[in-house]
Amino acid sequence: MKILKLAGTAATVLLIAALGSLNIPGIILGTLALNAICGAALKHTEVRNGKIHSQK
Repeated sequence: MKILKLAGTAATVLLIAALGSLNIPGIILGTLALNAICGAALKHTEVRNGKIHSQK
């Protein structure tokens, strides 16, 4: 799970940098990468009785 957090941080930094320079391909790539990373992170979590539990 730590690698997903690190990858999410890297994708967020890429997206912010691309937005700052108005780099359209970078914005699209950063958004797609962040979407895939968040999807993978959500696969490792489960909601039970309103509480989020992480699968290890």
